[in-house]
Amino acid sequence: MIDFFRTVIFFLFISSLINASVLASGVAQQVDRTTDQIELKVEKIQLLPTNPSAALDVDFYQNNAYECGLSGNYTFVVMNPANNASAEAPLWIFLHGGGSGFFDEAGVYQTLTMLTKNDYNHQENIDRLYEYEVLSSLLKAPNYDQTVDNTLMRRITEGYRILAVSMCDHDMYMGLGNEYPNNPISDREVNGLQATMAAIDFVTASYPTTHVFTHGESAGSYGAWALAFSYASEGTPFTGVIADSGISSPRLLPLQDAFNGMDYSWWFYDEGLTKEGIDEKLGFYIDFASKVDPETLINADYRDSPTLFLFGDRDPFCAGKGNTNWHHGIYETVGSGYMNNCVWLYDGVANSIANQLNSPHQVVKLVGESHVPTHYAVDAANDAVDDFINDILASNPPHPFALATVAVPFLPALGAIMLSLIFLLIGRKRLKV
Repeated sequence: MIDFFRTVIFFLFISSLINASVLASGVAQQVDRTTDQIELKVEKIQLLPTNPSAALDVDFYQNNAYECGLSGNYTFVVMNPANNASAEAPLWIFLHGGGSGFFDEAGVYQTLTMLTKNDYNHQENIDRLYEYEVLSSLLKAPNYDQTVDNTLMRRITEGYRILAVSMCDHDMYMGLGNEYPNNPISDREVNGLQATMAAIDFVTASYPTTHVFTHGESAGSYGAWALAFSYASEGTPFTGVIADSGISSPRLLPLQDAFNGMDYSWWFYDEGLTKEGIDEKLGFYIDFASKVDPETLINADYRDSPTLFLFGDRDPFCAGKGNTNWHHGIYETVGSGYMNNCVWLYDGVANSIANQLNSPHQVVKLVGESHVPTHYAVDAANDAVDDFINDILASNPPHPFALATVAVPFLPALGAIMLSLIFLLIGRKRLKV
């Protein structure tokens, strides 16, 4: 009996050391952040045109600990449940899109063809973050007198609390406090992931929270994956992740090599927008050498935060099929028997999911749809999100932040080590007796 007890203790101890070694070797990356300098800047009431009796209490915050790429500070906005701002509610974290970019060695800002350095390197004030990135997606133009039946509006209708965060280092929400390369303003850092996690830490500590989902659109999809994996590595896995029209995959590289700089109206990447430049600025979570992309992690049986990947097969950002003609299949696509670049791109992670026993992850292809379909009243996309959420909630998962009283990086490994040491001490005592 004593030998069995010693064997169990030894196994737990070795397992904890392996776990700690894996975390420290790069599978997880510590995200230092602070909520100490967050301040409430604006409070307002939002009425929705289709239901004027439903008053949404809106709180706009600024985190003075983190500066944007060129001016200002990171911000976030909280939209509370209608007519009950203090209600316990599930949290829906919304990461808007906007691509990425970097300053090259000559000081030229390399980004998407329709953007400049000034689009996502300055503070997103309430007009920019709330009115432009959030509210405009919920109301139909041009009169804005009707709501849009999209994924975000459905969550508001269901009583979710919405958290929308800014992206003002143009880093797809991935910055870990590393230097902002070649920035004309000295001493700037790339803080996207730090500021986003600080906002979540603050909101979950300040507002009663049950389940937690994150929803990224385009560039926000990259951030949603990094965000969820970071929290999972700290022992606080999200209830679910929705990644719409954006995925970090090695299969992107041939697409970029084939089309960057080409004069096609449907391809938005400048020739100078290189993977090397993006890797240098964004760092760990975008660098395939870190082995934290979806395909690699799911191949390693990552399942902590169930993730729904959605894409439209006509999305120009993966050189999909256009409205009227075929968008040039690259060698890898055609050579593999595919007739669509976007399908080939997402089949990498789809194959990983198919090979994972009882995988919690899904890929949904939306035939005939373009970029970020969950942003619009696309029933197939929004219904897929609804089904994904309902499937998860049917299993009655725990509330993530109810389990984590303090966000401490690598807590699971450290806790396992401490537990194993305690067992060893108990074992030694029993053996002496």
